[in-house]
Amino acid sequence: MERLRLRLSGCAAVLLLAAGCATTAHPPTKAQATYDLVSIQAFSFNPFLSVTLPPSRIHSHEEAIKALGRPADVLSKMAPSQHDATIVNSIITVRYSFGDLVYLHVFGKDAENLILIQLHGNEAALRYSIRFRQTTREQVLKLFGKPQDTQENSVSYNVPYSQEIANSTTFYFHDNVLIEIDISSLMMD
Repeated sequence: MERLRLRLSGCAAVLLLAAGCATTAHPPTKAQATYDLVSIQAFSFNPFLSVTLPPSRIHSHEEAIKALGRPADVLSKMAPSQHDATIVNSIITVRYSFGDLVYLHVFGKDAENLILIQLHGNEAALRYSIRFRQTTREQVLKLFGKPQDTQENSVSYNVPYSQEIANSTTFYFHDNVLIEIDISSLMMD
C-alpha cells in the first residue's frame, strides 16, 4: 500500500509539472539596479535630476521655460559687441528660485545661446544628490575627481561640449560647504 501511495504521488507530481501547475522553487530574482555613472560632462550638460533641458546649448529661453516651468522673472538687457559697435546683442536672464539661466540673443538672427546656468537653491533636485548648504568640497572632489583649477573657495572643471562650445563648471564654497554652481558656456572660434 505504501508503494502504491509513493507511485501515485510521483505520478501526480509528474502530471502537475507537465501541466505547468507545479514548478520547482527558484530563488527570487533581484531587481537590477540602474546606476547613473558620475560624470562632470553629464552634470554640465544637464545638472537637473528630473528635468530635461533642450539637447543643444543653442535654443531659445522659451524652450527652457517649457522644460523648467514658469520663472519668477525674465530680464533683458542690451549687450553691445566689443568688436563692432554696430552690433548690439541682448542678454536674457531667466530667474528661478533655484538659480538663473542666462542667454545671449544674437543680433539680427533668431538664435539664442545658453551661456550660463547659475545655481544656488535646492528647489530643483540636482544630479548625484548635490545639495546647497549640505554638500561639502570633499564630496564634490570625490564625485568628479581632480579639478583643472583650484582656488581657496572654488574648484573648476573644463568640459568639452562640442566642437563649437566648451563648458566650465565651477563649484563655490563657504566654510567648505557648497553655496553656488556656475556652468558657463563659451563659443569657440
